[in-house]
Amino acid sequence: RPRGVPTTGLQSMACALRRMQRSRRALFTASRLLPSRESRCLCSVASPRAAYDAAVAAGDLVEDAAQLKAIERLDRLHRDMLAWKPPPPPLPPPPPKESEWKGPTVDAYGEPTGGGSFYTGVKNESPGSGKGGLWSRLMSMVGGGGSSNDGEPDLASGVAAPKGIYMHGSSGCGKSILMDRFLAPSILPPEGASEAWVRRVHLHEFLMEVHQRAHKLRQQMPELGDPVPYLAYELSCETQVLVLDEVAVTDIADALMLRKLFRRLFHNGMVVVATSNRAPDDLYLGGLQRPSFLPFIDDVKERCDVHELQSTTDYRTLAAEASPLAELPPDGAGTFMHPLGEATGSSARRLWEALVAGSATAPQTLRLSGRTLDVPE
Repeated sequence: RPRGVPTTGLQSMACALRRMQRSRRALFTASRLLPSRESRCLCSVASPRAAYDAAVAAGDLVEDAAQLKAIERLDRLHRDMLAWKPPPPPLPPPPPKESEWKGPTVDAYGEPTGGGSFYTGVKNESPGSGKGGLWSRLMSMVGGGGSSNDGEPDLASGVAAPKGIYMHGSSGCGKSILMDRFLAPSILPPEGASEAWVRRVHLHEFLMEVHQRAHKLRQQMPELGDPVPYLAYELSCETQVLVLDEVAVTDIADALMLRKLFRRLFHNGMVVVATSNRAPDDLYLGGLQRPSFLPFIDDVKERCDVHELQSTTDYRTLAAEASPLAELPPDGAGTFMHPLGEATGSSARRLWEALVAGSATAPQTLRLSGRTLDVPE
């Protein structure tokens, strides 16, 4: 049985889930990394404020009053996490019996074509039921039926976890460095936990992974129906603190997946720390069917301490002005270099040399979703 999950809970699972477990399929692989309840508390380490003060004293940072206010929020979360012993995430519901699951055609790289980067199924409906309109079909693509909250749990009935943090502000004000340098290192995973117990990831990268895992889950076990509850359970077993950088939503498929997935992640007790250039109420402004995304905003404001980092300093600009980039001619670091030729090639070379600033470089092959890109140096 998964570590940390009570035997009685597993015995209450539906026969279908037990059959899938006996067949050694991958649904609950991640839960084997869940530490026991007794070891799930955090080790005491330096607080974000102590680490920030040390960085200022060493001359690595200049003290910023606006950043200090944000550090206070990070310190609060650090204290709450030290005092909290999270329970195992709730088991997912048994798969429905009334769903028939269909997938799209895929391209040469195995990616679904049409309907975004993932698919789910649709509930069976009788020909004369009058259901299955355009919006219902679109909603079915992110799991479940046409209702905007069909089968989603109530946050009030979920795990009472410490409040996360949603930090927003203008570019270059220090959001990411506060999160990466002072918060993430202050929250150590307990002994026996997954390596991803505290995970830092860009939102776009996280969504790509979620779409791919959901697609794979449906291919392996189409009888599950909506994969989101089971995917949320997997993620909750792997990760307790999810640190998301650059939260921005522009795609309807991402918007609906965020709403469905994070309702369950919050319900399961996941603590979310996020940075964004936008306040929660400004996410996905003008997006298609935005009212169906609004519950995600409500969930974020309920489960996260929303804080605006109001620093007036753009540290990225200051760093660029003090770097070799400042020595480039006016046309050497423009947004576009056109047309292709010796002149633009020379400009691109000077820009590259300024960016690497003498660091050693080597050829590398980047791989993503079945595609490869060879970088010569």
